[in-house]
Amino acid sequence: MGLVERRDRITLGRFLDEYLASRTDIRLSTRRHLEQAANDLLKCFAPDRPLDSFRREDADRLRAWLLDRGLAENTVRRRCGRAKQFFNAAVERDYLAKNPFRHLVSNVRGNRERFHFVDRPTVERVLDACPDAEWRLIIALARYGGLRVPSELLPLRWEDVNWEQGRLTVHCVKTSHLAGREQRVIPIFPELRPHLQACFEQAEPGSQYVITRYRNKNANLRTQLLRIVRRAGVVPWEKPFQNMRSSRETELVEEHPLHVVCAWIGNTPTIASQHYLQVTNEHFAKAIRPRTLPSAAGDATNRPNPPWAAHPAADAERQKPEGAGGQNQPAADNGSAPSTPPNRSPRQSGDQSALQNALQHLQESTCNERLASQQQLSELPCMPPLAATSRSPQNDQATRPGLEPGIRAPKAPVLPITPPGKFVGPQSGMLR
Repeated sequence: MGLVERRDRITLGRFLDEYLASRTDIRLSTRRHLEQAANDLLKCFAPDRPLDSFRREDADRLRAWLLDRGLAENTVRRRCGRAKQFFNAAVERDYLAKNPFRHLVSNVRGNRERFHFVDRPTVERVLDACPDAEWRLIIALARYGGLRVPSELLPLRWEDVNWEQGRLTVHCVKTSHLAGREQRVIPIFPELRPHLQACFEQAEPGSQYVITRYRNKNANLRTQLLRIVRRAGVVPWEKPFQNMRSSRETELVEEHPLHVVCAWIGNTPTIASQHYLQVTNEHFAKAIRPRTLPSAAGDATNRPNPPWAAHPAADAERQKPEGAGGQNQPAADNGSAPSTPPNRSPRQSGDQSALQNALQHLQESTCNERLASQQQLSELPCMPPLAATSRSPQNDQATRPGLEPGIRAPKAPVLPITPPGKFVGPQSGMLR
């Protein structure tokens, strides 16, 4: 009974020490993050506070305390997520019946305000300011290879470089716990190959790792990178390594399918769209760039035919040389106003004339067809005379042999006749 009482009244500080000591399966970087979240809990609450005394309002208090310290929203969400992880473990170990931190939002959302596309001219300036070939390779692997720095940079070995096939095997430390995502293979891109070749030629015989310096996992590559950026005369950007990796994925999706790019970068389409893919100035410039259109003086065979070009009359009209008579012939210079408007080319005037001729030809042929149809219908045996002036039961009865009395004969449909010279427009459906 005393054992149960001791487990029920375990304090926050004792539980956190017990939990961290039991996690021997995590990486050093993960342990640092958990220790940081544990320190936040101990600072916000008393270390000797009983674990079963925490309530929902205490979780909200922790979140407000983190925000008051000036931390970013995503940082607060990560640390709240680790606090949830601690109390989930307390539930699994029967210290608590339920997790009072379970309602806190812990998923990280993309912060596009911190996006920065590192264009190639900027990268080349930074590469020129690097002190040696190894630093040039570090930046090239981040910007042109899309590697995570330093987790995927330091484990890289020369045996992972396949020069013949142009492929590089990357060991994915971040996703190594996921089945099938322990490593990935990326191309040795043309922008990356010269820097990789330069370090290979300078490597000592028997060298194992591609990056020989900064083997200490606590080495701060970001600080040295910012020094190089300032030396190049470039304003430092936020999340320098992350944004170089993001810029590379944004470039690659312009040339390759998304699933291929995600396989090379090592993320998923959902993560890529939320945290990596950017809208660049080049996208806007490409959208507003005018499209190249063929000039009016160019080859007529390369221009799309107008809708009326299939009509024989229009073809014949368009084949007439300019000035050969008809409506395309220019008016004499007698001081009067020109027939072609100043802002309309002779070619456009000829096309308009051909369209009018084609429509007139279509109208005349349609009228002739209607008259012929009306004449044929009037000659049918069952047709009543068109000149009937009155209706009566005798006139309505059929005159065809064999038709029973009282049955009216079908009447012929009467089609409207368009007078010659009247325009038949698209409202009547004749040009469909």
